Amino acid sequence: TLLQYAYLKRPYALEPALADRMPEREVYAYEGELSPPAQESDLEQEIGVPVPEAEPPAERKTVRREAFRYRITIRQGLRFQDDPCFEATGGKGREVRSDDFLYAFKRIADPLVTCPVRAILGEKVAGLNGFYFANRKRIQGQRAAGLEPETDYSIPVTGLRRIDDSTFEVCLTEKYPQFLYWLAMPFTTPIPREAVEHYDPVRFPGREAFRDHPVGTGAYVLKAGEYRKGQRMVLERNPNFREERYPAEGEPGDREIGLLADAGKLLPLVDTWVFTTVKESIPHWNLFRQGYLDTSGIPREFFDRVITPEGGLSRSMEEKGVRLYRAKELTTYYFAFNMDDPVVGKNVKLRQAVSSAIHTAEYIELFLNGLGEVAQSPLPPGLFLLLF
Repeated sequence: TLLQYAYLKRPYALEPALADRMPEREVYAYEGELSPPAQESDLEQEIGVPVPEAEPPAERKTVRREAFRYRITIRQGLRFQDDPCFEATGGKGREVRSDDFLYAFKRIADPLVTCPVRAILGEKVAGLNGFYFANRKRIQGQRAAGLEPETDYSIPVTGLRRIDDSTFEVCLTEKYPQFLYWLAMPFTTPIPREAVEHYDPVRFPGREAFRDHPVGTGAYVLKAGEYRKGQRMVLERNPNFREERYPAEGEPGDREIGLLADAGKLLPLVDTWVFTTVKESIPHWNLFRQGYLDTSGIPREFFDRVITPEGGLSRSMEEKGVRLYRAKELTTYYFAFNMDDPVVGKNVKLRQAVSSAIHTAEYIELFLNGLGEVAQSPLPPGLFLLLF
């Protein structure tokens, strides 16, 4: 099975530590260990329960900053894709170890990587900021001496602790329930150090960089020779992907529209994905209509021709075998005031008047083709909070 998909925006970084925003299609060569929302039993099995801190000695006067700890157990049978970087196994992907996760956390704080969430996690994971600043000072000295900068990964991080090959702990500086969500994001996915060192154009001139040659554990791998930055990439089924089945349950209404027809089938269902960058919405739509793409959004210019006043798909599109899927984005859009403005920022009554004058429901109807809901809270529908 082959699926064609196109982006309207620039391609995203392929390295987890640089993936500040991912495409809407959740097909990626890496994967997080936790897929929220999870049940409490799942958290105990995959993430573990917080390990209580021992009471500090009575004579100790300072406050212990390492206030919350997670013990994480890696799922058995999780293997990296086959790749030449694994020289010890002849190119065969090895099993994921605790060191791969700890290396990924340190890579977040690597000054040479410039991870977009370093400032956030650096404050939450004990010692991660110390790792960053120690290496930044080291790199500044190397550059001043005319040397090639290199990060020292031997510098310890107090909040990262290896228990054994399949277990490790992350200690936070404060109670932070959102940390579980970070574990499900690309930044904290396991990274094999062999891949980063193997795909290093500084050490090996002419060799592609790791950020352009991801090595992960997900359902797909980037096909060699089929990645053209800013233009095209091809993902193929990963033969090392663990056994996963299509879910048999879903949201209300999923069964009626056929989303559970593949229940129990082995994943992934698609053998190959082809991603192409198309910079304009109208050419993108035309390629979809001509059969070159399998999925597409609906450009505003064609919305009335495609969607009926009742919100269904037009007869002409149905006759072509096109199906309409609706989904709520986990996004909240809003208008904001510039509080530094001398007129608006100092006049609360003016801001209240402007807010009252905006008819959100009418705005959605006129400018968003009726696609949207009036926000009743900062949290979009479908987003769940973990409260401790």
